[in-house]
Amino acid sequence: MKKFIRELKAKLIEANAIKVSEDCILHCFGETAEEGEDDKATFIRDTNAKYFNSDDSKLLGDFLEIRVKPENSFIRFDASQLFDQYKNKGLDSVMDVILDNYNYSERINGYAENLFEDMLRYNLIRDKLIIRPINYDNNKAALDKYVYERLGDIALTLYAVVFDDVERGAYNTVKIPREIMKVWLTEELTETDVMAEALKNTERIAPARLFENIFRINENIDDSFADPLTMRTKLVENCVPLLTTTRRTNGAIAIAYPSVRSKIAELIGGSYHIAFTSIHECMIHKAGTMDVASIRRHLKATNDMFGPEDTLTYEVFFYNAETGEIEVCEA
Repeated sequence: MKKFIRELKAKLIEANAIKVSEDCILHCFGETAEEGEDDKATFIRDTNAKYFNSDDSKLLGDFLEIRVKPENSFIRFDASQLFDQYKNKGLDSVMDVILDNYNYSERINGYAENLFEDMLRYNLIRDKLIIRPINYDNNKAALDKYVYERLGDIALTLYAVVFDDVERGAYNTVKIPREIMKVWLTEELTETDVMAEALKNTERIAPARLFENIFRINENIDDSFADPLTMRTKLVENCVPLLTTTRRTNGAIAIAYPSVRSKIAELIGGSYHIAFTSIHECMIHKAGTMDVASIRRHLKATNDMFGPEDTLTYEVFFYNAETGEIEVCEA
């Protein structure tokens, strides 16, 4: 590994594609920060929170930190993954990965500078706020200092859009720190108001989309609630529709849109169960058509297949058409 790091550092400096500083640091499993090493302590804490959902003060993996000029910011990589790439495909392949990440981060930084200038003023940032659903348990450590609301083990988390390139499919967001929220709040503006406004923005950017046949989700057809479904009175008998958004990414948020919840109840003919098969969509089961235990078994199998990165929840939810409320089904 150390030989690999030496070769990589020499290659980075030789290529001159990245304005790399003298710091190309390998952080190893179990590493801790000494007193006064604030930057290192921050790196360890943030890395453990992001990759391992832990607030442990000892690093829980091997990571490469490449510092770049002139801002002296850094790009972080899982060193084990880079080392495997090096052994299997050579140093040039590793360089391609690093340069791709560097170029992407440079692009984001340009947009982020403007965003962060506006962030302290709610009237400037409000139209960029959205809600993204993520699993609370898998992100507990990282969520500690950010704004979110709980729905069972789902964290409806407040983000700001850094940039949105629809044509290229490039979409980048950042979580809103709780300290920023405190700056916004006044007697007239509550946190509930901010979250509601962000949800409206999310629905505007990513309208809900419902598919009666899940095998049609890759077809280029407009099945959004805004058009043909508003004219429907019911769905096909015994279908299990899939709900997402026109953007697909983080599409499970569509069930949080109040008008969508009630519209589905109208189309399906009453209350229903919700199985979030990923952060990107959910399946709708009319109440009484499948027992909760069976839905939960199918959900667990789906989550186990795709892994924690796309998993939103292991819980099954119930929408009560009479009250308009969503709740977690008892085990």
